Amino acid sequence: YNGREALLHTKKMVKQIKERGIKVMSYFVNDGYGYSTSSQDRFKTMYGNDSKFIDINAIVPITKTMNELFLKK
Repeated sequence: YNGREALLHTKKMVKQIKERGIKVMSYFVNDGYGYSTSSQDRFKTMYGNDSKFIDINAIVPITKTMNELFLKK
């Protein structure tokens, strides 16, 4: 279980979770090394436009995006 099958299954499950009214926070956290653009593209495909890409050395963007989500109604 991997590759395209896993990617599409995760996307489907995340969609079902969101359709139930559950808010989803998804972070791709890295140090800028070892991850290709295609890894980020796959992550965005699975978790949607709400997904965030965060540098491990920067905590402020994480707290900012969490606050934004918590303030949404």
